[in-house]
Amino acid sequence: VAVAPIVFLFAGDGLASRLIITSLICYVPMRLSFIGVLKTPVEDVEHFYRMTNSLTPSTEIAIRLFENMEKIATVITGSATLAMVGTIVSEFLAATNGIGYLIRKALYQSDLSKILVSLLLIGLFSSGYISILEGLAGLITGSLRGKGAPADREAGP
Repeated sequence: VAVAPIVFLFAGDGLASRLIITSLICYVPMRLSFIGVLKTPVEDVEHFYRMTNSLTPSTEIAIRLFENMEKIATVITGSATLAMVGTIVSEFLAATNGIGYLIRKALYQSDLSKILVSLLLIGLFSSGYISILEGLAGLITGSLRGKGAPADREAGP
């Protein structure tokens, strides 16, 4: 968010600056989180593959992605939130329409009611969007792990 005015100055007023600002706010934290997830080893499973000499880089990535599915779903949900924030910030700086533009216009006119309604709508739509994403993530992780199987179920008699 701090670099948004600088991007606006260099890229100008238009679609390019809005896309750059939104992608910076959304992409950088998501990339760092994915790197953290993929660097964290899954010792038990990877140890088995190492001992049988069948651990390839693609197998290692597949194991880490499958074992950290919940973390990845959380990262994607957080990234979606940041994308909405980035969109609003970029609209606030460089748009001629949209909710960020309406907030900026209401600030110049000192119209507190429009500002509050805009912020309420942002909160409502963000909450609905995140709820939908979390529900989809739950359905996907549940179907990949097996119907009704808890994530930390231990095998045994």
